[in-house]
Amino acid sequence: MGEYEKRILIIDDEEMLVESLMMFLSEKNYKVECAFSGEEGIGKFIKFCPHLVFLDVKLPDIEGLEVLKKMKHMKNDAHIVVITAYHEMDIAIKAMQLGAFDYLIKPLDTGEIDRIVGKAFSYINFNPSIRMEEFAKYDFDDLKIIGKSKSIKEILKTIGIVSQKKVNVFIEGETGTGKELIAKAIHFYSPFKEEPFVAINCACIVSTLFESELFGYEKGAFTGALRTTKGKLEIVRKGTLFLDEVGELSYDMQAKLLRVLEERKFERVGGLQKIAFEARVIAATNRDIEKLIKEGKFREDLFYRLSVVRIKVPPLRERMEDLPLLTKYLLGKLAKETGKFVRGIEDEAIKILSKYDWPGNVRELQNVLLEALLRTQGSIILKEDVQQVMEEKIYYNNFNSFEEKKGLTLEGNKEKEKILEALNRTNWHRGKAAALLGVSRPTLRKKMRELGISK
Repeated sequence: MGEYEKRILIIDDEEMLVESLMMFLSEKNYKVECAFSGEEGIGKFIKFCPHLVFLDVKLPDIEGLEVLKKMKHMKNDAHIVVITAYHEMDIAIKAMQLGAFDYLIKPLDTGEIDRIVGKAFSYINFNPSIRMEEFAKYDFDDLKIIGKSKSIKEILKTIGIVSQKKVNVFIEGETGTGKELIAKAIHFYSPFKEEPFVAINCACIVSTLFESELFGYEKGAFTGALRTTKGKLEIVRKGTLFLDEVGELSYDMQAKLLRVLEERKFERVGGLQKIAFEARVIAATNRDIEKLIKEGKFREDLFYRLSVVRIKVPPLRERMEDLPLLTKYLLGKLAKETGKFVRGIEDEAIKILSKYDWPGNVRELQNVLLEALLRTQGSIILKEDVQQVMEEKIYYNNFNSFEEKKGLTLEGNKEKEKILEALNRTNWHRGKAAALLGVSRPTLRKKMRELGISK
């Protein structure tokens, strides 16, 4: 950057936070100014000409996002980092769309501050004009993606960026990690949010019905085709086609899908008229896609068409620092849905949840919390409530063996034995067995059919 002052402006109405942040940054030889309101912040932004701004989204006079908008309209290449609470992740994404450089979640972490400051000044060093793209603003509503882990923050940034580019997206992650939630977030943040979001579970489509389901059909195209019917490709218009469990598509179905993506046109079954395909495709899988390609089970050319942008969603066990936030959020959501409200959950109960590796991921955590919520007799979910649910619902006879026991998987040569073990452990409850195996219910049903498993 050369030898000149590196100026940082802090805009926040919490005096203790401002004081500690100023002290931390001043000790690192940054020139720091502060403001305690939006108006004061804008004034100092003009006079002080900072290179970096820390901006709280909640200010006493003006909303932080309004301050951000005003700053972005001024001729200043400052990088703006918004400060938000964990439950305001939708605001963080809006800020990214408005051009924020990054965001911090309260309580602030000095290591994260160091990382962001270093990154910001390194960008100024190489190209002072580097700016985050400005994006349209959309409300997240119920599409909450909760977490403060590095992996979740990167996913949130990717959503903000890719939502504005009509490119195909490939989402990878275990069952229950929230792949469809991410797909919906991309759609509802896009300029085409008013267009349909059409989801297809590829594991549930029988090969013989795939064409008519996807392409639609003309009247008389086959026995039972009593009227012309639109398929999913036509219904989606300019919206988003979400192909869940795309790894389950047969090779023949893959070829037909590839042709549509290449030509951007299709015909209904029994029809001759070419119909334009204008939608974005988001595909998702819980399978190892590279392995499927190597084994010749998934077309490499189709994968490249689908994966202009790849998003890998980590399993819950790899972001356990998010578990307390997720637990708090899910309990609030479940309380609204059930009408049963509690003031919180014991720390000891959180510790019990943290000892489990969650093969069913966030979906499984939500199910456990729902049962604990319904079971508890008081205003707080106790350790005993959670422990009882874990012992009964997560299928482990000895609670103390959580750290030794692992969820079953469907990899290897003993699929049938593993499925039978999961079914027996869960009294042949297919939903519970699927969660234990770490697969979806449709995948389990398909495997049971293939292996001839029935009660």
